[in-house]
Amino acid sequence: MHENPREQFQARKKRRIEERKERQESTAAAVPKTKPTSSVPSCHEIAGYMPGRLEFETEHFNEAEEAVQHMQFDPGDGLNPRTGEIEPEMELKMTVMDIYNNRLTQRADRKKVIFEHNLLEYKKNTSLDKKRTKEERDLLMKTKPFARMMNHDDYQEFCTGLLEEHNLRQAVAQLQDWRANKIGDLRSGEKYEQEKITRAQKAIPLGSMDRDPYNKTPQRSKTAIAAEAPSAASLLVAPDLPARLIDSPSSSTSTPLSNHHTNNTITNTSKPESKILTNGHSTSNHLPPPNPSPNTTVVPLTGITPLSLSKENVSDLHLLTREEQDLCEKLRLYPKAYLVIKDAIMRESVRGNGALKKRQVRELARLDPGKGGRLWEFFTGCGWVGRG
Repeated sequence: MHENPREQFQARKKRRIEERKERQESTAAAVPKTKPTSSVPSCHEIAGYMPGRLEFETEHFNEAEEAVQHMQFDPGDGLNPRTGEIEPEMELKMTVMDIYNNRLTQRADRKKVIFEHNLLEYKKNTSLDKKRTKEERDLLMKTKPFARMMNHDDYQEFCTGLLEEHNLRQAVAQLQDWRANKIGDLRSGEKYEQEKITRAQKAIPLGSMDRDPYNKTPQRSKTAIAAEAPSAASLLVAPDLPARLIDSPSSSTSTPLSNHHTNNTITNTSKPESKILTNGHSTSNHLPPPNPSPNTTVVPLTGITPLSLSKENVSDLHLLTREEQDLCEKLRLYPKAYLVIKDAIMRESVRGNGALKKRQVRELARLDPGKGGRLWEFFTGCGWVGRG
């Protein structure tokens, strides 16, 4: 076997080491420095979390191991040799172990919720939270206990539905305020809100914040801040709402914004030749108002004199469509009673897979058989209830 001299071997080794160092320095200069990947708390956006170990620096019940760290179990311990029963000391040890296992289970459950709902993405969640209003943040804060029993997709859908309902309620309250102030269209309502903000700002005396000795950092009023970033609720009452025609499939079951303003309407005057009402009706010359469908035309009952709800000061009349008002007049039903019957019928149809028989509607309405039959024909004609 050929052997290299020691001096020659050392020289080659030194040359290889120097070449390797040169290659490492050249590659390090070309590649930018990246974030270290070691599993330490400083390598993650959440302080105290170690991604390599999927653990936190301070865990839930962090002192749980202290109760069992000096506990020992030897073979044959805990049994009385004479009676064969478990000794009290062993029972105490098992109780402590049960408590320890319980705490480990709670720790694992909390980690599961954190990983399931992506709570480790702290910066992303914070940026999304800043885009919401204070009311929306408070509402979502109350829903967090439900996240422990729901998966991520279901919880997000649940929160989205709650936020939509919150925005719709705010929009309905704003439309009712406009109607109380005799405002008849959406563009005038927007102008009214802008003028209200201006009046609120003018009501604050100039320099009043500077004269306050306790106010170190003067802040703008809430109304001024709200005017900068329009909320999701304000978009629902914007003047450029899309025209929803009455012959669309969803026209018979319009949104709560529509139902609250069928009578005494809030109109959209973005086009001078056409006014689109918020319940989907149109007063345009090019789009004539739709006629009731033949399936929803109510035949008057013999021996019953129709009411004239439009001539009377009847409450809740504005919550009904024109077809429903015609139904109530011919059946001599007041709007409040009709809405109660409608709610009961719709709830029962949901339980019955969307279909009801005429007999079921008569029992739910608790009216004369003829009136109950007319109600069943009306609801099935509108497509709200299927024929059972």
